[in-house]
Amino acid sequence: MTPRAGRHSRTLAFVLSLGLVGLLGAAASKQPQPNWAFKPVTRPAVPTPKNTAWSTNAIDRFLIAKLEERGLSPAPSAEPRALARRLHFILTGLPPSPEETDAFVRELSIDNRQSAIGNRVDSLLASPHFGERFARHWQDVVRYADTHGTEHDAFLPHAWRYRDWLIRAYNADLPYDQFVREHIAGDLLEKPRWADGLNQSLLASAWWRLVEFNQTPVDVKGEEVIVVDSQIDAMSKAFLGLTVSCARCHDHKFDPISQRDFHGLYSILASTRTSMRVLDAPEKLHAHDAALAKLKAEIRAELAARWKQQIERWPAALSFLSPTGGEG
Repeated sequence: MTPRAGRHSRTLAFVLSLGLVGLLGAAASKQPQPNWAFKPVTRPAVPTPKNTAWSTNAIDRFLIAKLEERGLSPAPSAEPRALARRLHFILTGLPPSPEETDAFVRELSIDNRQSAIGNRVDSLLASPHFGERFARHWQDVVRYADTHGTEHDAFLPHAWRYRDWLIRAYNADLPYDQFVREHIAGDLLEKPRWADGLNQSLLASAWWRLVEFNQTPVDVKGEEVIVVDSQIDAMSKAFLGLTVSCARCHDHKFDPISQRDFHGLYSILASTRTSMRVLDAPEKLHAHDAALAKLKAEIRAELAARWKQQIERWPAALSFLSPTGGEG
C-alpha cells in the first residue's frame, strides 16, 4: 500500500467513525432528557450557612453557603467611598458627585451600615437615571436602533418614542406581565394603559418595527421573509429564551420546536402591517378638535365680515358702469 493510499484509508475510517457516532447520537436523542427550562418553577429551601453574620437575606445565604462549600471566605467589606461609587455606577451608570459621596460617608458613620446602604439604594432606584441605565440593556435585547440598517441605513422616525417609553416603564416599576403584554400586543389591548396623555400600551408595540429593513429591495417577498424571521428571532429570544428561528428550515436540533411551530408563528406576523397610529388620549384629541372648530368658526366669521364690507363697496366702485355715471 502506498503512503497516499494509507492516508486515504485512515481518512475514510475516520469519516465512517464520525458517521457512526452521529447515528448513535441521533438514536440516543430520540428520548431527550427534560430540559430544566421547561420544568415547573420551584422555591428551593434556603440554606443555613455557618457564617450567619455575613448573610442578611436569603440570596446572601445561598452565596455564603456556596462559598463555604468550596472553602472560600467573602471579600472584606468595601470602604465607604468605593462602595458609593459601586452603587452609583451599577444603578445609574453615573459616578456620584463629591457631595453625594461625602453624604454617604457621613450616613455610614451615623447609621447602621445596612440601613445606610438601603437608603442610598432606594434613592438611586427612585432616580430617573435608573431607567436610563437599565433600559439600555433591554434595548440591546430587542435590537433598538434609530436607523433601519442595510446599506442605506435610513432614519427610523419616532424610534425614540419607544426608547423613552422603556425608560418610563423601568422608572415606574411596570410589572413584568404587563410589560410583556404591551410588547407583544399593546395595540390590541381592550383596556390600554394611559399615562401622561399617551397610550403607553400602544407605544410598547413599536419595538416590532426595530428590524433591519431594506428600503429598495430587489426581491420584495424575500425581504418580507427576512423581516419576519428577524421579528421571530428577537421575540423568542427576548420573551422565551429560545432560538425559534432555528426551526425555520427544519425542526429544532435541541429544543422542542418544530418547523411547523415556526411557520405557524410566521403566518401571524406576516399577516400584520405596520402603520402610523395616534398616541394621544381621546380627551386630548377632543379638546384639540374643539379648539380647531372654534378657530375655524372665528376665521369664517372674520372672512364673512370682510366679504360683507367688500360687497357694500361694490355699488360705488361699479357706479361708472351705470347709464348716468360714465362718459356718454
